[in-house]
Amino acid sequence: MTSEHEWLLLFEALANPIRLKIIASLHGKRKYVSELAREVGINIYIYTMEPRSYAAFCFTHH
Repeated sequence: MTSEHEWLLLFEALANPIRLKIIASLHGKRKYVSELAREVGINIYIYTMEPRSYAAFCFTHH
């Protein structure tokens, strides 16, 4: 069973518009990082940065 904390983390992640665009863009198909970054409207260098840095970028740019 999923805890309340896990649900909270999931909803916080889904509240970010950039993450939602990424999920929608990847739904049902694979893409190259460059194609995904172009579709979502973010710089490929930001997308490929270390995950913690990318997460910080997402939280400050929505």
